[in-house]
Amino acid sequence: MYREDAIVDLTLSVRDLINVNEGTWNIQRVREVIAEEDVGLVLNTCFDLSSQDVKVWGFSGSGIYNSKSGYKLAETLETFQSPPSPGLPPIERKLWKDFSSNIFGSAWIARDSFGTPLFHSRRAFPAAASTLEAELYTLGLAVNALHDLHFQRVIIEISILRSLNSFAQCQLLDAPVEVNSMAVEIASSVTRDRRLQSYVAKGGPSWLSSFLLSEARSSSI
Repeated sequence: MYREDAIVDLTLSVRDLINVNEGTWNIQRVREVIAEEDVGLVLNTCFDLSSQDVKVWGFSGSGIYNSKSGYKLAETLETFQSPPSPGLPPIERKLWKDFSSNIFGSAWIARDSFGTPLFHSRRAFPAAASTLEAELYTLGLAVNALHDLHFQRVIIEISILRSLNSFAQCQLLDAPVEVNSMAVEIASSVTRDRRLQSYVAKGGPSWLSSFLLSEARSSSI
C-alpha cells in the first residue's frame, strides 16, 4: 500500500494524512506515502474526525480478529511464547513466536555535522554466527541505505573497519561501541521490546527523543 520509494514513519496514523481543520484528506501527503494505485481508494474513504485511530487485525478482510484467521496464522509458527498480557485468549497467546534465541537486531543512524539525526533504521534478521557477522551485515545495510538516500559525503563510525569505495568522499572511523550507543539502543529494542518491524525513517525514533537531544547537545560542545 505504501509507495516503494517512500520513507514512512511506522507510527503514521490516519490523522497524519488529513487536514484536521478542514476535515479533508491531505492529498499531497497521501500521494507522498501511498502507492498510486491505492490513492483513489484512500481519498474516497470517509472518516469521522471524532473517532480515534485504532489497531486492526491485519489477517482478516474486516480487520476484526476471528478464530479462522488466527488458527491459520498459528499454523505457520514453529514455536510460541505467551505475550506479557496473560488475559488474552489461548489462540492469541499462541501467535507470539519466541524469537529471542534466533534473531539479531541491527541499527544505524545518520546525523548531520551538528549531531542532529537525519535518518535511522532498524532491522531484525536471523541469528548470525558471530557479532562480527552481524556488524558486517549492518554495515552493508547502512551503506546501501545511504546510497538510496543519495548521500555523497559521509563519515561512517562503526566498531569494525572495512574499505568503502562507493561514495565520492567517505571516511570510515574505528569507534568504540559507546560512540554508537544510539544505534545500539535501537538495535537492542528488537530483542528487548520485540520491535520486529524493519524500516528506514527520517530523524531519530520518537521514543528516544530525549536521548537524541542530549547526544546532539554533547556533540555540538
